[in-house]
Amino acid sequence: MRKDQEDMIRLLRESGRGYRMIAYELGLARGEVRAFCRANGLAGDVALSKENMGEWYAQHGRCMVCGKQLSRAGKGRRRRFCSGKCRTEYWREKHEEQE
Repeated sequence: MRKDQEDMIRLLRESGRGYRMIAYELGLARGEVRAFCRANGLAGDVALSKENMGEWYAQHGRCMVCGKQLSRAGKGRRRRFCSGKCRTEYWREKHEEQE
């Protein structure tokens, strides 16, 4: 699976689409989409997975915005974002939700 397909699966899943619809739109097998979603915290009921996604990413060492695997130096606190760009995007989005 290509990186652009993974990004589209994330986007479509977060917008509320099911495995079958995503597979149809991207020309993939439903099982492939489902396996990717399970591996990346997007499985189950869409509403619940959206609420719990940040927690799942934190527990599995992934960026809270793009889902990229994070490296860890072994010292200090755990990283939450892969880059400054993702951190800024997260906080801007959070600030817009509060308004």
